[in-house]
Amino acid sequence: MAPFLLFAVSLTILQLGNALPLMKELSECDNPADIVFLLDCSTSMYPAQFKQQLAFVNNFTEGMDIDNGTIRIAVVTFSTTVQTEFNLNAYKTKAEMQKAISDILYLGGRTHTWLALDHIRQEIFTTDNGGRIGVPKIVIMITDGGSNEKKKTIEAAKILHKDPLRVFTIGIGPSVDTDELKAIASKPTNIFQIDKFDALKALTSEIIKNVCIKVCGVHPSDIIFLLDESTSIYDDDFGIQLSFLISFIRDSVIGINATQIGVVTFSSNVIYRIKLNQFSKSKDLENAVLSINRNHGDTNTGDALKLIREEGFTKANGGRDGVPHILIVITDGQAQSPEKTARESAAIHKTDIAIFTIGIGPAVKPSELRMIAGADDKVFRTASYSTLKTIEKTLFTKVCRVEVIKND
Repeated sequence: MAPFLLFAVSLTILQLGNALPLMKELSECDNPADIVFLLDCSTSMYPAQFKQQLAFVNNFTEGMDIDNGTIRIAVVTFSTTVQTEFNLNAYKTKAEMQKAISDILYLGGRTHTWLALDHIRQEIFTTDNGGRIGVPKIVIMITDGGSNEKKKTIEAAKILHKDPLRVFTIGIGPSVDTDELKAIASKPTNIFQIDKFDALKALTSEIIKNVCIKVCGVHPSDIIFLLDESTSIYDDDFGIQLSFLISFIRDSVIGINATQIGVVTFSSNVIYRIKLNQFSKSKDLENAVLSINRNHGDTNTGDALKLIREEGFTKANGGRDGVPHILIVITDGQAQSPEKTARESAAIHKTDIAIFTIGIGPAVKPSELRMIAGADDKVFRTASYSTLKTIEKTLFTKVCRVEVIKND
């Protein structure tokens, strides 16, 4: 299998000047993507239900930019055997592709899901078959039942996740195996379940929203997470911060020519835990995040902002010219020194760093969050750490789907 090398061309527009960066959101599915549909065609479904899967794929492609090559689509079917119906580089026009999708035949047979997952990993995203360097690789699997070898399927899913793929699962009906859906999907929010095939059409827009919006890396960015580790935070809650960060990593294309992520923690001391260019593979970055041993102490937010301004995005720490520099601050309290925090907020806003703040719980000061972020639309609030996940989609959309523009 060809390695997934991550190269991308920055479309960031940079103009000279020292004004605050403006955030311009990109429209859905403007970013390139290589998308593979993995369709169950086993005997547990009727031929008419298989046709509903094909109609779903055609509905999905309807709003995609196929003719200009922004989005590439492949279709693989599986039952007892696995069949590549067409590769990512097979069709240049949407009309040709949609006819090919409609003409796919229903075969019937057993449900050998593990063979399908192995086939995806070994064959589909190679450059010979149309896989592109630096483009997010996405798998959407649809099934109406459990595999005939659950252990083999779960093991194949584990191996699949070693590659930088974003995998979504759609389970239809009462016979699906939820354990398998969870094992195959990249993360819990990538799992969808519906009662019957008739509901597939209504699910189309939700799938498009999740597949297309949350992609970081096609437009390279340098992103630093600034995590509060002061004494006001329980260890379990600090762990939730780390899990939130890992979720972000899994929705990103990580690499020296894609998205780079750094981590800084602050309490009484400020520590640069992970430099921007320290890890170029998602799994290595995730492991480094999980290995962070938190400290305790005061909430020295001003010191943290100072370190970010002076050191965060320097070349020595992996910062790159010509890409957005983005800071995401997570805190559950007020700064120990409001005056210093105000001074450092004013200073950091003279740089090209775009800042988002996330305030957790009732102890945060909304005006301080707004001061640090510089704008109301870059401030997020959650009632507790347990509800931090509720802002994922909105935050990811704002951070990952933006260009940073400096005005004259």
